[in-house]
Amino acid sequence: VNIIEIEGRPKFLNFMNVLSGIQKCHLFFDDVQDFLCQYSFSEWDFFVEKLSKRQRDYITWISCDVMQCYEYRNGPEILKRAFRLIERIPIHQLMCLSVNLRNTQDIALMLHNIREHFTFAMTNLILKDKNYVHQLDCEDFCSSIDNRFILPEQLSGHFIHGPRLVLHILKDGKRSKIRNILEKELDRLLGSGSTIRNSDVGIIGDYFFHHHEMRCLVEETVKSRRNHDDEIRFCDTRNCYSAEWPAVLVLHQIPLIEKIDLPLLYLAISRARVYCSVLIYSRVKSQLNDRYVENLMRYVSGIAKIVDHI
Repeated sequence: VNIIEIEGRPKFLNFMNVLSGIQKCHLFFDDVQDFLCQYSFSEWDFFVEKLSKRQRDYITWISCDVMQCYEYRNGPEILKRAFRLIERIPIHQLMCLSVNLRNTQDIALMLHNIREHFTFAMTNLILKDKNYVHQLDCEDFCSSIDNRFILPEQLSGHFIHGPRLVLHILKDGKRSKIRNILEKELDRLLGSGSTIRNSDVGIIGDYFFHHHEMRCLVEETVKSRRNHDDEIRFCDTRNCYSAEWPAVLVLHQIPLIEKIDLPLLYLAISRARVYCSVLIYSRVKSQLNDRYVENLMRYVSGIAKIVDHI
């Protein structure tokens, strides 16, 4: 078994050279959705064509979750690219991985609600794009959207219940408040008598690698609790594909571009297997607006424990 980890965002030609070097073996391409936004439409077409022409004696598996496409700017554009991949695959070879067995039923229900809101918004965007609808055969359009080949429904699948997801809402982005909440959450998870190890906890945040102050805050917190080689891991939401921990603390700053909010939140929460605490805060010198909080309550009410920090 050869495992090739692609770090960062390789240039298209470099990536194609890597793909060309994978010969005479089965190929499992995970998280292909990260490439939906990365390359131009013509480059994406070439990539799909290259995958479809691999040796017939070897199998190619491709996994794609459009819900995790946090960088999309135009809903129909992303769906076009996903559809171009799907239309080259025989119908009997398509499979919707709808059952969630990574997360407890409680976390899976939250993900289901976020996904439903996202799918509804995306479908409305597509229906408004008359040029795109005209390009598609009506039957193809219905099969790609209504039957959810591109955005399948998230089913709970897991009968195991866990602790309720905790949602901290900060009206502002004061770092002192964020640090205080983060410390309290870690004390509860790793305090006296706890059987949870540091390495069982992950901290996921937006813009860790772009906001020096927030990165320093998290690094200092992690270092203060380091125990030899057993330490808390942290990563930027954009780089947490395939990562998972029993407990996850999410630091979610409301993005400037509202469209990417749900995909980022979905991606971060889905990394938690059992326990998840989400801290939602605004940018420095700004406050959460009432409309955002009201929309948030639509898919967390009754599922998460809401802690409102005035």
